[in-house]
Order: sequence, then structure tokens, then C-alpha cells
Amino acid sequence: MQSQKRWLPWIFLGILIVLGAVILFFAPNEKTMGAGIKPVYVHVAFSWVGVAGVWLAGGIGLLLLVRDSKKLFWWMEVISWIGLVWFLAGIVLSFLAAKANWGGIFLAEPRTAAGLKFIAIALIAKTVAEWLPWRKLSALVNIALVGVLWLTTFSAPLVLHPKDPIRTATSVGIQTTFGAMFVVVLLFGGWVAWMIRRRQSHDLA
Repeated sequence: MQSQKRWLPWIFLGILIVLGAVILFFAPNEKTMGAGIKPVYVHVAFSWVGVAGVWLAGGIGLLLLVRDSKKLFWWMEVISWIGLVWFLAGIVLSFLAAKANWGGIFLAEPRTAAGLKFIAIALIAKTVAEWLPWRKLSALVNIALVGVLWLTTFSAPLVLHPKDPIRTATSVGIQTTFGAMFVVVLLFGGWVAWMIRRRQSHDLA
């Protein structure tokens, strides 16, 4: 029984990897980009989950200001870091998508530059908060990062990036694929949180 429990997370991860590969294999091409849309599916999924992690960590930060809790703090930090790593992964994956569709990587493109600026600000702010053992300061940092994300990334002008390409897509298959990849990448983030919790379960006591 213990052996089965030990292998359960890795079986779940294997299922996610296979599921993601199957989704990409059967994913529809786009009329103008062709198969170049496939790296975009993955890039967008990581970016979305990253944004969701930042927002969720900010929401937990608000709760932490009202009710000091070691457990809430633990989850806020885990979700926040996963969100930031996933958001950064989304940027890195956008380079692959840019290479496939634009023929090169353009770091000065406003949305890309804004994303990199947000990551730099977030890493500096969270590193400073790590040095100071005040849970409410970390909560304020995570709350502030929601605003920083909005002011940097979402307010950046769109030059090469299309505006809301998913909701305006005429293909239901493309929209469904974006949604399915989001769920897979979200579950991958949940898997990482699950593994961290298993290793540090005593911190939640």
C-alpha cells in the first residue's frame, strides 16, 4: 500500500504528460499560422496559469491580512512561486512560438518586454520579503504583484500579439484546445504543489 502511494503522484504526472501530448497531436492548425499555433497553445496555457497563480496568491494575501495563519501563508507562497515560474515558462515558450510564427525572437516587443519586467520586479520584491520574517509583509507583496502585473503586462500595447485571439477564433476546436491545455497545465501546477506539500507536510501543522 505504501509503495502504491509513493508511485501515485508519478503515475498522475505521466497521465498529464500523455494527455498534453495527445491534445497537441490532435490540435487543429490555424488558417494563417498552420502548425505554428501548436507552441502557442502551450505558451498561452502556461501564461494563463501563471496569471491565475499570481491572482490567487494575492487573494490569499488579503485573507492573511485579516487572519494570520501559518497554513494560509504556506499556501500563498507555494501558489505565488508556482504562478511566477509558470508565467516565466510562458514567456520562454513564447520565444518558441515567435520563432515559429514571426521568424525570430523580439525581446523589445511590448507584451514580451512587459512580462520580463514584471518577473524582474516580482523576484526582487519576493526576495526582499523572504529576508524579513513578517507574514503580513509577504501578503502585501503578493497583493501588490497583482497590481504590478496589471500595470505592466496587461496595459502594454499589442504590436505583434493579436488581441483576444481565443475568444474571437472562429474554430471551436481551437478554443477547446486552448481550454484543454489550460486545464492540463493547471493540473501540472497542482501536481507540483502536491509534491511540495508531501515533502513539507509538517509545515502545515
